[in-house]
Amino acid sequence: MIAAFFDIDGTIYRNSLLTEHFKKLIQYDLLDFSEYDKRVKEAYKLWDNRVGDYDKYLEDLTLTYVDAIKGLPTQYNDFVAHQVVELKGNRVYAYTRKMIQWHKEQGHLVIFISGSPDFLVSRMAQKWGADDFCGSVYHEKDGVLSGEISPMWDSANKMRSIDMFCKKYDID
Repeated sequence: MIAAFFDIDGTIYRNSLLTEHFKKLIQYDLLDFSEYDKRVKEAYKLWDNRVGDYDKYLEDLTLTYVDAIKGLPTQYNDFVAHQVVELKGNRVYAYTRKMIQWHKEQGHLVIFISGSPDFLVSRMAQKWGADDFCGSVYHEKDGVLSGEISPMWDSANKMRSIDMFCKKYDID
């Protein structure tokens, strides 16, 4: 079996799903903007002006996001996640869109692996017809997000996922 593995943020999608989700949670008054303003705004401004480090901005954003969504009811999270993909899910690079289609036409598996939350990755996978996916798992307990995460944003976890998919689908 042949497969094509795609990252989402910055590869398929022209931004970060996590960033879009964070902004929507703030827009729907489910999170307090002051936390973003206090902990992320400066790193974003430096990166946006190309004098700061993107990884620093993303780290600040992710840590703030994880803290902020702890205790968020999953029903609200699911609604906002659906809105993000419904409203922003078409913001993909034309080249990558063509490559996904080409691989599907060749009969290849298309698999998304992303550091974004699995509840967003699953929706993007469904929207773009991916055969399977893997994202960072944001655990829930008793109907709320617990704040515990099984990350997928580093290369070691992504390689483990690729190995798992290779075994699962007998990919050469």
